Amino acid sequence: MFIGQLIERKGLASVIRSLHALKEREWQLLIVGTGPDEADLRHLVGRLELEARIRFEGYKQKEEVVRYLIEADCLVFPSLIEVWGLVVNEALATDTFVLASKYAGATTDIIVDGHNGLIIDPLDEEKLTKSFEWILDRADWVRSERSLGLKLWRRLHPESYAKAVSTAIRRAQSPQGETI
Repeated sequence: MFIGQLIERKGLASVIRSLHALKEREWQLLIVGTGPDEADLRHLVGRLELEARIRFEGYKQKEEVVRYLIEADCLVFPSLIEVWGLVVNEALATDTFVLASKYAGATTDIIVDGHNGLIIDPLDEEKLTKSFEWILDRADWVRSERSLGLKLWRRLHPESYAKAVSTAIRRAQSPQGETI
């Protein structure tokens, strides 16, 4: 599943081309969102003859997006540039595995590669295809064992992260980095 604006910097065209290489495998992609690139993306899907596998769902309200995430096996977040990427947090909150772009701030902070997601480079379509193969080869695991242990999640939780940053700032401001 993809959730986001249909604009070039979201990297969706790379996802579509990468999935095309997996025509012999069983998969489906739901695209939730709208945007100025929708017509071009639909054209690409048609040109690659993927209409039976890729469905455009249009814009959805926040409550609907949560239901989509709960039903999804995986969220693909292929942004080419992204300060954070709140949809990654939303996916993890619903125990949805995430293929997360290395170009997004959220990825380095909350994705544990191979546990709650995979870190991907959407500019490398060959490796992106291999990431999709990884997901398909482990579909049962991705569906059932994808949540992080509570201890690790607490460490990654925004509140824990904020406390750690606050403590680091106080230490940096104190004489000789004393513990406060």
